Amino acid sequence: MGVRKWIGNRPARRDGWLFDGLVAEAEGAAWLLYARDVESKDEVQGYKLVADGYVLNKANYWFMFNHTAQKFIGKDAKILRAGRPELYQALRRYLLLDEEQPASEEQGDG
Repeated sequence: MGVRKWIGNRPARRDGWLFDGLVAEAEGAAWLLYARDVESKDEVQGYKLVADGYVLNKANYWFMFNHTAQKFIGKDAKILRAGRPELYQALRRYLLLDEEQPASEEQGDG
C-alpha cells in the first residue's frame, strides 16, 4: 500500500473567499492563501491556506489572524506550527509584511 497524499481544496468565491497570494513553495506544492472578512470582528480576518499540489498529511488549514495583536486564532494554526514549522514561519512573515505595506504608504501620505 502506497503513501496517502492530499491536495488542498480552494474555497468558493461565492462564499466570500478571495485569493490573497502565494505564501511559499514547500513539499512540492505551492501554498496559496485565501481570505475573507469575519463579521463583527474588524481586526480579525479569516484565512484558508491550501496546498496546490499533493502533500503528506494535511493540505488545508483554516484559521483567523488578529492583525492588531498579530496572533493566530484556531486549532489549525497550532497544527500548522507543530507539523510544518517552516511553512508556519513563512505564513507569519507573509501576513506581517502584508500588514506593513499599507501602513508605510499611509505614513508617506501624511
